[in-house]
Amino acid sequence: MYIQTMADLIQLNFLPVVATLFMGFFLVINKKYEPTLTALFKAMFFLLIVLIITDNTDYYMYDAGSTYILHQAIAVIGFNVRILILLRLVTIMDHNITGRIRKVAVLPMVLNFCILMLSFKTHLVFWYDESGVYQRGPLGYSSHIAMAAYLIYGIFLARAASRKGQKNECYIIAIEEILCVFGTLAELNYNVRGILIGVIALNITFYYLYLHICKFYTDPLTGALNRASFYADMQQYAAKITAIYSIDLNGLKQANDTQGHQAGDALLKNTTTLLQKALLPHCYLYRTGGDEFVILCIGLGRMQIGQMTSRLFDAQKKGCNFAFGMSELVENPHKTFKLADDAMYLNKCNMKARRAQ
Repeated sequence: MYIQTMADLIQLNFLPVVATLFMGFFLVINKKYEPTLTALFKAMFFLLIVLIITDNTDYYMYDAGSTYILHQAIAVIGFNVRILILLRLVTIMDHNITGRIRKVAVLPMVLNFCILMLSFKTHLVFWYDESGVYQRGPLGYSSHIAMAAYLIYGIFLARAASRKGQKNECYIIAIEEILCVFGTLAELNYNVRGILIGVIALNITFYYLYLHICKFYTDPLTGALNRASFYADMQQYAAKITAIYSIDLNGLKQANDTQGHQAGDALLKNTTTLLQKALLPHCYLYRTGGDEFVILCIGLGRMQIGQMTSRLFDAQKKGCNFAFGMSELVENPHKTFKLADDAMYLNKCNMKARRAQ
């Protein structure tokens, strides 16, 4: 009996505990260098600890055949914490991909909470019979439905990431969603405990590490891809690049000198936002210098390149003050970039000449 109990506890705890310990270790050592990122995941780390404790308590009370109201309360807490963790994860994903958080995202969590509260007074959700055996009511799958809602939300975010050219983000979300589905099916069909909570812990840890890795190839101020990414992608997609745009922001030095660096930073961020909104699929924005940006077009035809150029003109009309030049592929990407850069400087000189008149 003792050996079986220990085996069950190891099965229940090994995956979630190991993943949570790794996450806690990364949070501690990275707090000094990425305090904002660490703060985003700190709450989920403590929620994971709560979930591990409630799951173990629920397991112990279930094994003992407990029918006390405390057992029901522990189960309700566990169901709610699972959904709360998923809500936190998808809102972090949403903010990272779209730059905003949708308030409607809390709706599945709130509905699930309200439904679970019914279990204390009715048999609509779940209850424990005289032998302490778990019984599911007609609303007993409310937590699974809430989880499905967040998985659908994740599919929406993956599509948004793909449209913005964030392929790695799209792949990460897809992998995490598949793991959640398999974890849920394993627990439902084979009566195996500890799988889903372990998957949730792994998903959180993986996404935290992914966002950490993103810091190496994105510009910390604007969120655009950085100079190192530009040269790496220019080499990787050398055979697929069809056009390159060189962009230079006007007025950055003046903003820094007259209004301070905060104004300059705001100008860079606003410009990046407008440029990212102008991007077509398979076009990627890089900040390669202080006021310098580059757009790589991968596999675009001439009609699409024309649309991309029109979008940049539209961005200028919306108050985005920059000069740009474009070159379609000639010989190799490096020469193409040089021609685009030359065209940008010519455009910049013409803009100065018009202002001087």
